[in-house]
Formats: sequence, structure tokens, C-alpha cells
Amino acid sequence: MIPNEQPVTVPAVAEKTFDQQWVYNLIVHAPTPTSGRVSIELLPYNAQSGELGPSDLMVTMSTDKLWEAIAAVPEMSAAFQTIIAAVLPMKAWLAAQQETPSE
Repeated sequence: MIPNEQPVTVPAVAEKTFDQQWVYNLIVHAPTPTSGRVSIELLPYNAQSGELGPSDLMVTMSTDKLWEAIAAVPEMSAAFQTIIAAVLPMKAWLAAQQETPSE
């Protein structure tokens, strides 16, 4: 341990409830049609206040079996198809942002 020359005091906070989870980070890496991984990081979330919980309570789900998960979990398949369907519209939206003069 290293002594802190100027000790830090953190004020107490009231108890909070986070009854939902927020998708903090979503990474899909599919380098080939047969290999890939998905990682999802979830933070506690309070929908009423819009507050995210502390990062030390983050939950991480990940697998290196992306395609197996897509084949086995219908919701994963639907999500991946939705992402694919969003690529061209997002590309068009980004291009439109480049054409729009900034104020």
C-alpha cells in the first residue's frame, strides 16, 4: 500500500434500486462465416431516474461461439439479422450527415 498524502473522503449515498439492465457495450466480431464472438456488458439501470449503476456491478456475457449461438438461440438469430438489415440504412444516414452543412 502507498500512503495517501491527502486522504480522500467519499460522502455516503442513499440506497438505490436498479431494477433493469442497460446494454453498456455490445461487440460482435465475425471474421469469417464460421468463427466469431459476441460480448455483451450490462450495467444496472433505473428506468425511472435514468441512472446507471456503478461499473463494479457490470455483468459480462460472452462466447467465442457466435455462429453456434445464432443457430441455437432464435433471439440471437433475429438480432443478428436486424443488425445486417440496418447496415445499408445506417450507411445512407451517415452519408446524409456528411452532406448536411453544420450550423
